[in-house]
Order: sequence, then structure tokens, then C-alpha cells
Amino acid sequence: MMAGGGYSLLEPRPAYQNGFVSGNEGRGNPDLSFPASVVTPGYFAYFANAPFNFGGTSASAPLFAGWVGDLNITLGHPQGNINPALYQLAGSTNTPFMAVAYGNNGAYGLTPGVYNPVTGLGPANMDNLLTDLQNQQ
Repeated sequence: MMAGGGYSLLEPRPAYQNGFVSGNEGRGNPDLSFPASVVTPGYFAYFANAPFNFGGTSASAPLFAGWVGDLNITLGHPQGNINPALYQLAGSTNTPFMAVAYGNNGAYGLTPGVYNPVTGLGPANMDNLLTDLQNQQ
């Protein structure tokens, strides 16, 4: 798995990343990850009656944004910045985030623990994440 990520030289680490991001004072990116490769397995859609495969950040970022929109509807109000809630859930014993076993981004490899600069908190089980966020309300 290849992924982008690292630590900002300009943006300081936000308080909600304390205890998760270590060894650097900059903001850790990404916060979480989604399947994005067109190969493993990517996303499929139909266009002009033909199936096609697509992926990348151009697919995963809008997918998560759409999910947050659905979350806002489900909970009946906008969530605003959900990053603090994501990190709080990542630190729980029943975290909705899954560990990623392998990968790199050319500069960083995966590190053991909850957070790494390749996949962030990791991909989430979205059903569990929804339930956990509902329970936080």
C-alpha cells in the first residue's frame, strides 16, 4: 500500500492529536485512511452504460465527506470538526479503526500503535464509527 502523509512544518499539532502523534511537533496527516487504490480493490461505477474502476484521494476524500453529510442528517445536526471525536474513539478499547498491516509512502513506514503518518488512525468500520458517534451524543 502506498499512501501520502507526514508532519506539517507550518501547522502545529492540534491538542486532539496529543497522545497519538509523537516525535514531531507538526500536525500529523492524514487523520484516517480509506481504500483509494484502483487496484486494491478501488471503486466501481457505471458511466455511459459501461463499468469503470477509479480510486485515489479523488475518490476517498469525497466518499468520507459524503458519509459525514449522511452522519449530519442521521444525528439531526452538523458535526463541525469531527477530528477530536475521531481521536477520542481511536483511543477507546472498542475503536472503530482498523490497523493496517503493511505499507509506506516513500518517506515513512507503518509504525506500531494507534497512529502512523502513512494511514493516520487507519481505515474505519463505518457502521461502527456511526454507532460510536451516535453514542457520544
